[in-house]
Amino acid sequence: MAKRIVFDGFNLALPQGTGIATYTRSLIETVRGLGHQAGVLYATRQMPAKDPVLREIGFFDERRRSYGGTPWTDRIEHWGNVANSFRVNRPITMPAAGVVHMRQFQDRLPAVDDWFVSPGLFARAHMRFDIMGDFLPVAFDCPPDILHCTYQHPLRARRARNVYTIHDLVALRLPFTTTDRKRKTYRLLRKIAAQADHIVTVSENSRRDIIALLGADETRVTNTYQTVRFAQELLIRTPEMVAEHLSGSLGLDWRGYLLFFGAMEPKKNIARIVDAYQASCVDIPLNCWTSLAPGKRHATPTTAISTYRAAHLPEL
Repeated sequence: MAKRIVFDGFNLALPQGTGIATYTRSLIETVRGLGHQAGVLYATRQMPAKDPVLREIGFFDERRRSYGGTPWTDRIEHWGNVANSFRVNRPITMPAAGVVHMRQFQDRLPAVDDWFVSPGLFARAHMRFDIMGDFLPVAFDCPPDILHCTYQHPLRARRARNVYTIHDLVALRLPFTTTDRKRKTYRLLRKIAAQADHIVTVSENSRRDIIALLGADETRVTNTYQTVRFAQELLIRTPEMVAEHLSGSLGLDWRGYLLFFGAMEPKKNIARIVDAYQASCVDIPLNCWTSLAPGKRHATPTTAISTYRAAHLPEL
């Protein structure tokens, strides 16, 4: 029997996206490919308009930029989120009015059956957890079978199964590599471990950590391994085409280089890669491809990965 599954849209809505955004898109594509219905629950800065046309326009207007207000309006919004963190959250269905041209968003926002919007949703949820140590109740007009939070948000849908993805416990195992509030992170993850109907993770090591450190029931933790997603036009390239591109665009020989692929952040331990490279004394170029170049944004908002050659690292 087909199920209705709603995913949180926190990472999908970020202007540059993240690995979790790619993970969520892959889940949605898989769910729909299996014949189930998929929806996404987004947060908005403003109260959605009653008119469906204006509601759609306002939603995509927020997606195009980092939405910033004045100090006064930000203060009003903050206290509004605090007040509403004590109430049950009731998402609003956003009907597709078909007014906005979707082409520029197609790589960021996956095709789904239902869109839901809620003012300040994730901020309100975290404020409630900070104040009360509890999850924000979410009451859909027509409850889905599953609400799947692909990141640790203190949300819990009424009359639905609640599934959470915990990608890793880096903030707890390597606390010096992240800027998370460690006490809150630990309390929130313990709460998820105790209350989740099921927990999904992406490696056996993380699964063991979740069971051992968070006290989760091992029967409620499943390792699905990490997803990977490549554009079809890349998959159909022949080795000769790839070799020509490497040589012409990057000055690299086919299979004649070492590659680091990921974000430039402390927990990736890039310095150790550089140390090992220098100690090896190999005569092979080392290149870094990352989603964030220092001081720059993506060249185009629809590109999942931009390139940056780490010339600032020694002897690269």
